[in-house]
Amino acid sequence: MLAFEEMTDENIQRYKLRYVLGKIYQYVQYMAFEKASDLELAPFIEKGIEIEHVWPITKDKVFKVQQAGSEEEYDRRVPQLGNLALIEKSINASISNQPLDKKRNGFRNSDLILTRHLAAPIDLGKTKIAKAFGEIPYFKEWNLKTLSDRQGMFRDLALKTWGLDQMPSFASVLKG
Repeated sequence: MLAFEEMTDENIQRYKLRYVLGKIYQYVQYMAFEKASDLELAPFIEKGIEIEHVWPITKDKVFKVQQAGSEEEYDRRVPQLGNLALIEKSINASISNQPLDKKRNGFRNSDLILTRHLAAPIDLGKTKIAKAFGEIPYFKEWNLKTLSDRQGMFRDLALKTWGLDQMPSFASVLKG
């Protein structure tokens, strides 16, 4: 899991990163709606979908220190998977490099339910959608802790996406 935790948009090719995010988004979308069309990966990785940084890429030193405590920490966290979201190109054009409070309006308009969840919690009672989001936290604040938590959320979703959460534990074999 360490490799997944270290995945950033700086150390993995863009098309591979889009694939990983796309598969996770596809999994969540299918679990929420169970539509056959959500079994197709193309809508999640096509050219009309972009990768957006929730914390923006910025040169504003004061903003970086306010958000992360130091410029170095901000720059280390911005490219992490936990800070990334898939979003439609048409929406991203108006929110790219904006602060989170302005991005939330764009996130709210996304057809991608995991991106919409960045704007407001998904809570629809006892529905498939609510069940699908039962283990997906809503991050009202965006800070170092929530970035780490979202990175872990993506790790857990990746395990489910690829069926690795069903693998037996090999701890006893390794000890022997």
